Amino acid sequence: MHPSIFIWLVYGFWLTLDAYLAVAAIGMRQDAGPHIWQRIVPSLPIILAFLLPRLPMLHFLNFRSIHPIQGVAGLVLCAAGMFLLVWGRQYLGGNWSLVVTVKKGTN
Repeated sequence: MHPSIFIWLVYGFWLTLDAYLAVAAIGMRQDAGPHIWQRIVPSLPIILAFLLPRLPMLHFLNFRSIHPIQGVAGLVLCAAGMFLLVWGRQYLGGNWSLVVTVKKGTN
């Protein structure tokens, strides 16, 4: 199996997780104030992980896993972490927030 398949699977996991979190947020209580930077900054590493391997000046670096077992291990750990996040989101329901904020209607 080509090592880049693991990279694309992780990107797919992240996009699926992002879509899930966006849909799950529909109907939740709104934040008491704007917190745009707290929502953007956590996404930067994901964006950089996608962009950095494509920069011509970094082509000398090997961004792929060395062995397929490392790729599988990384994929399993990534999926397990995302599963834990989804489980916590489901368990906490309306009290869950990706960003720690004060919600409208709370003291």
